[in-house]
Amino acid sequence: MRLNTRHFFNITVVALLFFSARISANEERLYAEEPPAGSAFVRIFNSSQVAVLRDATISNKLFGKLAGNSSSPYLFFSPGEKTFSYDDNVSKIQIKGDEHYTLVVIDGLPSELIKDGAFRSKRKARVSLYNLVTKGSPLTLRTADGKTALLSDVKFLKSDSRNLNALRIPLAVYSGGDKIAEIGTISFERGKATSVFVGGAMENPVIKVISTAM
Repeated sequence: MRLNTRHFFNITVVALLFFSARISANEERLYAEEPPAGSAFVRIFNSSQVAVLRDATISNKLFGKLAGNSSSPYLFFSPGEKTFSYDDNVSKIQIKGDEHYTLVVIDGLPSELIKDGAFRSKRKARVSLYNLVTKGSPLTLRTADGKTALLSDVKFLKSDSRNLNALRIPLAVYSGGDKIAEIGTISFERGKATSVFVGGAMENPVIKVISTAM
């Protein structure tokens, strides 16, 4: 059986157009995931020890289910006012371009948007302390022996951060001169941000340490 040359040519052209369209669509999906210049970055931290956040969304971007005392990854957004919702709760947040934020949910309180410190040095590590201890006093992050303060007097629903060299060191959380919790040894790596979340109550604080490549 002889194959018509013109018919073969037409089939080939159609096939090439089809696969070119698929490749183009795949490329568009790939590049659509790249954050545009000037984007804002937001993550959600669920400070509850037991409650699970369900269907947490910010302006139609779904973060999904978030267990107690855990954090979502950062997602990117265009700057401006956004709607945050989870379960039956709805609130508004305002975010700026080229900034990172942590949106904190605490039982019995309105959600709080905390601006994270800038981190643009790949040659340094960063540590941040978040004070989410209800009815507590300002917190200080120190070496476990209490001799060196890394971050001092962080108030409730606030955070502070600093850059430091790569190192491995045991840390603890203090309130005034009192050590309220041991964290253990943390390895700080270049190009990574380590967040220390302190929640719960002052007499029984709950620590969560999260490391993120930036």
